[in-house]
Amino acid sequence: MECPVCNSPGLADELKKCPQCSADFEAFQLTKKIEQTGKNRLLFGWIAAILFFLVLIALVVFFVITPKADQPSEQEAQEVVLLKADFDKVKKQNESLLAKNNELTAQLNKKVEEKAKREKTYVVESGETLFIIARKVLGNGYKYQDIAKDNNISDPDIITTGQKLVIYY
Repeated sequence: MECPVCNSPGLADELKKCPQCSADFEAFQLTKKIEQTGKNRLLFGWIAAILFFLVLIALVVFFVITPKADQPSEQEAQEVVLLKADFDKVKKQNESLLAKNNELTAQLNKKVEEKAKREKTYVVESGETLFIIARKVLGNGYKYQDIAKDNNISDPDIITTGQKLVIYY
């Protein structure tokens, strides 16, 4: 360091007074520190500004240039359109099948009602068996078990003359 008053060269920076002119270096040292601090602050300001702009550029790149996950790609959009078309097709098939099911159910119910309405009361004659009655009324003697079941007859071989049987056909 150089003495600012007497210009003596080669003085140590830690000295508080000039050995030749006894000038106080404290004020000069403080001025030097303030200048150095100002330079450091300016450097810090530049560094902070550069970091701010780098972060700003990174955010712009991330949010503007990078495609958003919410927006499907063109291929995904085409797949969605195809899936919707398939869904509509299956939905129409389902509606068609439901209509056909309702139609068939109505037909079945009608047939069940018709079958349930067809019954005949038969009076057993002398010498007849359930097999003979089934063959005579239903056209098939082996349907004697149905007649027995419908009339709660536990033993099909035991029926009496004059007994009334309900026969469903």
